[in-house]
Amino acid sequence: MAIQSVACISITILLLCLVQVRSMPTCQLQGNLLKKTHHLLRDMGGNFPAQCQQDNVILAFPASAFNTSGAQQRRETTKAIHQTLERIGSLFADEDLPSAWDQKKLEDFLELVYRLTEESRCVSSSVDGDDGSETLKAFFDGLTGIVIDKSSSFCVWEVVRRELLSTLQFILKNHSDCLFWPMRT
Repeated sequence: MAIQSVACISITILLLCLVQVRSMPTCQLQGNLLKKTHHLLRDMGGNFPAQCQQDNVILAFPASAFNTSGAQQRRETTKAIHQTLERIGSLFADEDLPSAWDQKKLEDFLELVYRLTEESRCVSSSVDGDDGSETLKAFFDGLTGIVIDKSSSFCVWEVVRRELLSTLQFILKNHSDCLFWPMRT
């Protein structure tokens, strides 16, 4: 009876330890969540509206921010992805966002951006290099400037959405190896 009690307690402690370890941050960006973030952004609105062609601004995509080299290439690229998510969150914060967008998908998108940013916060402190951050800053400053200049109009937000879709698609296509994929689909 005593051996069974000790075995039961030992199994319980082991299970509690496994649950605790499973819930600890991995210091990795989850690829499946980033992919879902992309899909929510894509699906919250339709195709680029024809009436917005006059506001169609093309910004130079900051691909160089993700093209790192050296011994810590993967970590630096992961840091650039993390910074991109932080800047997306900042861009959408306290702004008058289009009511024409699917509000549930917008809310889910913003929650995922926040979650990804929080779960990968340790990434930004684990790399000393700062190679791509100025390039990313310039890109997102440009997007912010467009939003401010156009008084947060629906069309300018469609331009921003299109640019962010391209950014997320670039990351998923070219840097998926820097993401954690628990079960790749």
